[in-house]
Amino acid sequence: MAKELTLGAMFSSFGDVVGRNFKLFGIVAAVQAVVLALNETFVPSGARTGLSLVVSIFIGYHVLEAVLEQEGLLHDTGSGRRYGSYIGASILSGLGMILGMLLLILPGVLLMARWSVALPFIIGEGCTATEGMSKSWEATRGSTWSILAMYLIFGVLFLVVIGVIGFGAFTAARGGEEPGFLFNLGTNFASGLIGMGSTALSVAIYHLISGPRERLSDIFA
Repeated sequence: MAKELTLGAMFSSFGDVVGRNFKLFGIVAAVQAVVLALNETFVPSGARTGLSLVVSIFIGYHVLEAVLEQEGLLHDTGSGRRYGSYIGASILSGLGMILGMLLLILPGVLLMARWSVALPFIIGEGCTATEGMSKSWEATRGSTWSILAMYLIFGVLFLVVIGVIGFGAFTAARGGEEPGFLFNLGTNFASGLIGMGSTALSVAIYHLISGPRERLSDIFA
């Protein structure tokens, strides 16, 4: 039976995940920002999109894997890494949400809430893309509106962050050296923070659904 999650429990779990992985999130967001800014500034336009996509997928997968391991939520399934399932679920859920948004905004955001822990299921439990999406759908049953409210709250906060950092980068770029690189660096850092926040939130929800386990830091304490 799916657990019913409250906003208070999700906020608390999110804060715990961020606190335990703060250094990782900061370093990864900074490194990703530098790599993508260099790509967007100096790589020929024909190759930029593909390279950015590969970097983002690789970083997204391994950060989620590292956080799940730190939280004691990574199971040794013997199936190896699930890059294909990770990419497949990202594409399928993205297309589903886009279609939902085109038909009516509400179905799109509801799908986002119901598939919010598909990727943790794939990496944490070795599921295929469709299995991860199905498990996420069932696990979030009964908590759709609270998860949606959580994403809307953090969506507003993330927009503020990207707006402040982006404006600062634009201002610095106008009067400084290499304006293109500075602007790209700022916007990619803001985007990286949003990505890290999204990862933390999905792990926080997955942690509540899966139940507490012994964390990596506790094992080696």
